[in-house]
Amino acid sequence: MANYMLTPSDIFQTKDENYYEFIQTIQEKQNIREVLEASKGFKNRDAMVLGIVSTCHDEYQTLVDIDSSNIATLYVEGYALLEKAFTQTSHEVIDRFKIRGIFASWWVENKFTIKSIKNSGYDYNLLSEKFLSSSAFVDTLDEEAHLPHAKYMELLKKLKSAKEENDRVVIREKIAQMKEQIFVNIADVKPFVVQQLKTDALEIANRYLNEKKQAIIKSTENLWDKYQVSLEQIEKERDESTAEIKEFLAELGYL
Repeated sequence: MANYMLTPSDIFQTKDENYYEFIQTIQEKQNIREVLEASKGFKNRDAMVLGIVSTCHDEYQTLVDIDSSNIATLYVEGYALLEKAFTQTSHEVIDRFKIRGIFASWWVENKFTIKSIKNSGYDYNLLSEKFLSSSAFVDTLDEEAHLPHAKYMELLKKLKSAKEENDRVVIREKIAQMKEQIFVNIADVKPFVVQQLKTDALEIANRYLNEKKQAIIKSTENLWDKYQVSLEQIEKERDESTAEIKEFLAELGYL
């Protein structure tokens, strides 16, 4: 919990000189998740880690745009840049192996894009369907581009449901035409490609953060399972169940 700037008082309160109990806002097991996800500890740590990743990506983008950089050096320099940034920050949330994992996962997803940028520059064909469908992109379009974009979205749905390969080929050709119409008035696609690359990096980092938070939530829920139900409550529930069974047996004539 300390890694996420959480203290016992975020979850527990003093019951007596020997014991703690869950705070008043935690009346049910599901409240544990709600309290932790709303905590400043979770939010502040997430913001800090994602801020580091965002800043590192901006610096890394500068390396990508240097003419002398190449694919081999960009992988090594990218990881070194991210590791250095986290090493300089007392975060203790993501260890060295997770840091390597963040960049490695991003590299696997975006190596082709980086290679294409180095070989032929920024092109709208580097933008994924996911990005082109996102509000981050759609909200930037002018009125003229909205119609071809709407048709583009319809064609994507048709492509997913098409069963014949010939149909898929025709639909893909139409999709390419719609993409061209979408970008006919967009002179510079670089900001979109850069944004897509950064978004991917932040999403990957967020997955690692979610894994860490889920582990904290699970361990705290385990404490609920282990200690929250008192012996008195267990005996009460046992007696109630026994009474129900006796009543049932009496109705059947066994008692």
